[in-house]
Amino acid sequence: MTRRPIVCRFDGHQFVPEGNYHLRNAATDYEDGALYRLAPVEERSMSSHRHYFACINEAWKSLPEKDAGEPWAQSAEHLRAYALIQTGFATCVESDCGSNAAALRVAAMARALDQYAVVQVSGSAVRVWRARSQSNRAMPKDEFQASKEAVLNWIAQRIGVTPETLARQSEAA
Repeated sequence: MTRRPIVCRFDGHQFVPEGNYHLRNAATDYEDGALYRLAPVEERSMSSHRHYFACINEAWKSLPEKDAGEPWAQSAEHLRAYALIQTGFATCVESDCGSNAAALRVAAMARALDQYAVVQVSGSAVRVWRARSQSNRAMPKDEFQASKEAVLNWIAQRIGVTPETLARQSEAA
């Protein structure tokens, strides 16, 4: 079961769920008397978050004609996922399928399960790279910032501009 995060206020002695919504979720999702480890979650700047996606969208519109047919150029989201993979913000699973035919079937299934995955077949082996989620829950603020910078730098280089120019273009749009 996935437990919902609970916003709490520390009153000097204990953590108290903030408002009835979080109190109800705590009562539903957590066991009375059980111990849970608390960890602070630093909120991201939504302005920075929106700017990041605006930059990617503008960059996608500016891709060179030679890239138009590439699988990762289908949408801004495809571009973002591919850039995450290219900059190391990804997971990789490798499997020996026993034969090339089996590897091709596994590769087709991997592509069907994740349209953004990068799949490579080499003989009987299959490698599948999947972009890491950049959601607040999956990626802490500092790691998101590092991935954001890496992705925007990679994309800017791909379209032949500086990251600063890419940032300015998205602000103007």
